[in-house]
Amino acid sequence: MRVVVIGAGVAGMAAARTLHHNGVEVVVLEARQRLGGRVWTDTSLGIPVDLGASWIHGFVPENPIARVAEELGVKTCPTPLEQILLRGPGGQVLTEVGGWMFSLMGLLSMRSAEWLREGKKDVPVSACVEEVFETLSVPEDLKERLLLWTRATFANYMAAEMDEVSLKYFDDDEEFPGEHRVFPEGAIQLVERLAEGLDVRLGHAVSAVEYDGDGVRVICAQEVFRADAAIVTLPLGVLKAGAVTFDPPLPDWKQKAIQRLGMGSLDKVILRFPRQWWPDEAVLAIQPTDELPVFSSFISLTHCFDEPMLMTFLGGQRARVWTRRPNEEIVARAIQDLRTVFGAEQVPDPTDVFVTRWDHDIFSRGAYSFVPAGGTPEDFEQLAKPVNDRLFFAGEATIRPYYGTLHGAYVSGLREAERVLALLTDRTAVSV
Repeated sequence: MRVVVIGAGVAGMAAARTLHHNGVEVVVLEARQRLGGRVWTDTSLGIPVDLGASWIHGFVPENPIARVAEELGVKTCPTPLEQILLRGPGGQVLTEVGGWMFSLMGLLSMRSAEWLREGKKDVPVSACVEEVFETLSVPEDLKERLLLWTRATFANYMAAEMDEVSLKYFDDDEEFPGEHRVFPEGAIQLVERLAEGLDVRLGHAVSAVEYDGDGVRVICAQEVFRADAAIVTLPLGVLKAGAVTFDPPLPDWKQKAIQRLGMGSLDKVILRFPRQWWPDEAVLAIQPTDELPVFSSFISLTHCFDEPMLMTFLGGQRARVWTRRPNEEIVARAIQDLRTVFGAEQVPDPTDVFVTRWDHDIFSRGAYSFVPAGGTPEDFEQLAKPVNDRLFFAGEATIRPYYGTLHGAYVSGLREAERVLALLTDRTAVSV
């Protein structure tokens, strides 16, 4: 049996590695000239900087990606959990927001459960957030600023606005307990070790996939790859754009699931400074003005990377607007906001900067998936279903409990490899 895997990200590598270890002939086709997909480690500064996926969420033995990282000898570093102080202009500490945000999300989850239990029509999270907000003990003079900060932080977490995300299902996914960890030597090490011994063809952008009772034909500019089955790990954004043609077209039920799901927007701005000038805190939460903050928090990377670097996010609409602007304008705003809070004399100019633009990457067309108002988690399950026992689908947008995560992508790849192996076993049994 021969299988073509489309995409050399975590899902594709997990699937290909499993099939290869079970004696199946596998070729992996990757459009980019690098491994990883939405895992992208830049080493141009002489240090690994993860511009895409960078966290293992819930580093416990039950988390498959944690287990495989340890098995493959990939180093990880815990990011400390501690109180987060929200600071305003001049460095004034407004309030602690870590526990407060946790409480708010808990109340929103309760409201979500109520909406489901009572069978109410779905609405976006924004429809009830202010009402829920009023139940919290927040000083009157902080309410408006805290709500603005929360909206920006929510978009950084969900890669979509409160106005877009389903209230019924925003909290439908599952989480592993335990600490969050990053990769001090780069997340790409995980992909590279999964890829060892595999036939991976870089620079092979797939333009079309044809399938029938005899097998599949995966068409690239270089050649046509024929196989018994294909595992498609194209990002949701690429599927939504119709960038790859399927012949015959994908079933209507799958196309509808693709269109109902949302592809989120999330980008990173990473700043390296000549020295660490900020307090020894893991997260710097800021509210520099009385408006929606462009950058609501900066994460210190010093602890795990031993470099004076801060990382911040642009989520949802801010990502869509700001990443159309030049790097200089984006970085100038970040530095302006930091200086408003911490002082112009305290914050030096950065020596190096990175700005990502995942929405503008034609091979991803976004960051990761979410359930918009009007969609349901069943759409993830529909996206995951095989077509004609020839096309199989993996990737973070195909796994309901863990969408939007590294471990979700990994588990989805294992799942599809097992489906293909089961199919092979069935066919062997029939032929015997």
